[in-house]
Amino acid sequence: MTLKARLILLLTVVIALIITTGGVGISLLRSHTRQLEKISEKHFDALQMANDFGVMSARLESQYLPKLTDPNPDTTYFSEAMLQQYRQRFQDRVARLKELHGEGSDVFKDKAILSNFEKAVVSYLSEFDNIFEPEFGSATKEARAALKQSILEQSHRLIKPTEIIINSLENELIEEKRKGVSEAKSAASFLTWIMLMTSLFVGLIYYLLAKKIIDPIFELTRSVRKVQSGYFDHAVPMRSDDEIGRLASAFNDMAAELRVLKLESDRELDRLDLERRAIINGFPHPIFILTSDGALSHANPEAESLMEDLGLPEKLPEKVINRVEAAIESKEDYLPDEVNSALLLRRNEEEHWYLPRIFEISTSSEREFSGWAVVLIDVTKVRWMDDMKSDLIGTVSHEIKTPITGIRMVLHLLEEGKIGPLNEKQEMMVGSAKDDCERLLATLNNLLQLGRLEGGGNELEMELTDLAILIEGVSDSFAGHIEERKLSISVEVEGKLPPIHADRIRIGQVLTNFLSNAVKHCREGGSIKIRAAKLKSAFVRISVIDDGPGVPPEEQDRIFERFYRKRGEKIAGSGLGLWISREIIRAHHGRIGVSSSPGKETEFFFEIPSSNQ
Repeated sequence: MTLKARLILLLTVVIALIITTGGVGISLLRSHTRQLEKISEKHFDALQMANDFGVMSARLESQYLPKLTDPNPDTTYFSEAMLQQYRQRFQDRVARLKELHGEGSDVFKDKAILSNFEKAVVSYLSEFDNIFEPEFGSATKEARAALKQSILEQSHRLIKPTEIIINSLENELIEEKRKGVSEAKSAASFLTWIMLMTSLFVGLIYYLLAKKIIDPIFELTRSVRKVQSGYFDHAVPMRSDDEIGRLASAFNDMAAELRVLKLESDRELDRLDLERRAIINGFPHPIFILTSDGALSHANPEAESLMEDLGLPEKLPEKVINRVEAAIESKEDYLPDEVNSALLLRRNEEEHWYLPRIFEISTSSEREFSGWAVVLIDVTKVRWMDDMKSDLIGTVSHEIKTPITGIRMVLHLLEEGKIGPLNEKQEMMVGSAKDDCERLLATLNNLLQLGRLEGGGNELEMELTDLAILIEGVSDSFAGHIEERKLSISVEVEGKLPPIHADRIRIGQVLTNFLSNAVKHCREGGSIKIRAAKLKSAFVRISVIDDGPGVPPEEQDRIFERFYRKRGEKIAGSGLGLWISREIIRAHHGRIGVSSSPGKETEFFFEIPSSNQ
């Protein structure tokens, strides 16, 4: 018998057992349901009838008794038709009780209960008939009071047989409930026995088929794991000609083919061994394997992701290529350890710092391979830690500002002669100290301002800003400096600029910083351009272009670092202006940068999202 036939047989037997067990359970459930319906119909209806007697008697008495003791009763108030309606209701319920629990019922052990109750009802209602006798209209107050008392006594006599009926019905209901619970327990025990027998039968079937189905599958699984671990010589014994037997045969054929493939691939794996180890050792950093002439041979997934993010498919970043070419030319490995040697690469508009390590690789195998390996170690977090260290400067600056302010006040008092006159040398020394104090305070204020900006954009006072007006105002403020250095300045606005949602003062500070640097570094008699344009990426770009000496390529990545100053810089400054500008633009979720080449114009620019993006 095939494996499929065995499984179908097992499934058929199990389904048959489930249907049998379910059918028995449903049959028992229906039996108990019918019994409950019978109890509900027989007893709850009767209880409702008995309870209605008390309600109807209370309503009837509330209609007639209050007027019986009036000094001058109005006989038209009493309605004989209403009395007949109540009489009919009493008679209907008595008849219903007889129908539910009459002759042959086990509820009322005393068969006279219903007849006594019926007599009590008749006596009770007959008392109300006296109200409609002719002499009732001339009856004395005492006679009416006596009739009222008689009605109440008859109502009281009606209570006891009503309670007897209700108690009898409740006792019978409790007995029926007890019987139902007992029968339910018996049914549950019966179903439990059936389920136990079903489980034992299914277990027996499993035991009989385990050696035919489960055990071979386990053995095949163990064989698969051995092959997975590289033991291709293992073979699965074939013990049957069913589907499992054919699967075992196919598995053995596959293992034989794998043995052949393994032998054929060993030689190729030798050649790739060095590349594989280089990739594994450098993971998760980007690794590039280059040929001896610098062409890209292989790249690990992280390197491929980097090239894709930079928009350079199958090509290293230009900054890395320059380092590689220098290493190939000098035939020396390039293995810097200082974080300052890291290269700035922008991945998805985010700054990442990579420390390049370039070294030569070669092999002495039959198929010789030689080339270069480039490993880019991501040191962004290290740079971030370095920035955190620099944040300490901001904290110290904040603590120093208070005493410096005090010193500044003292120097001003001395200079103004408020404490006493100074001689010429003292005035010169106080003036020099005051100027140094002012520069130090300006530097401290810059540091404190940057500390607030680095905490986020919460300090920004955002508003709709017209860039054209802002550019005009900043350029006008430099009119004196430009005239002093005999410079020319022009503003180029491409089309109508959309407004930006920004801190007008802070953005003006960035533009002021750019213009200040341009005025300082531009050659005397040179020109400065302020250019503004709307980009396709929903950003607005503002550029300040000068014809000064520019920024060397090797320093462009660091020009926006705090306290960084260009080598050989003679113009006074703290190295904080561009750093502050970068943080302001970052707080606006914008971009900032520099473009400079030897012998060409230098462009400092920033990009801000427009308000209608």
